[in-house]
Amino acid sequence: MDPVQNTGEAENVESNGTASVCDDDSKEKLDQVINYIHKTLVILHQLHLSLASSQLLHLLPRLNSLVSELNSMCKLSEKCNIQTPTKVLSLIDDGKNPDELARLMIFKVRIF
Repeated sequence: MDPVQNTGEAENVESNGTASVCDDDSKEKLDQVINYIHKTLVILHQLHLSLASSQLLHLLPRLNSLVSELNSMCKLSEKCNIQTPTKVLSLIDDGKNPDELARLMIFKVRIF
């Protein structure tokens, strides 16, 4: 779907008075995703510590915990409809700041 169409639909929703409900729901889902990412990073750190200190006894429960968190994130992602432009992802992969794309787009808009 074209981003311009998304913007138009969002404005229509706002005029109907239901945008705050949609926005709150999206923010709540985004907060859940952030929480799952944080938990996953903590588990990965604990897993790394277990491997570094040769505590293999704790390895299996931590791996199971990691798989459980990743499964939760996967289920939550099915409910979220967040679209990220591929240009932003390629900039991140190249180690560049994605804000540069926003600056470039604003500059192009001001020229026209």
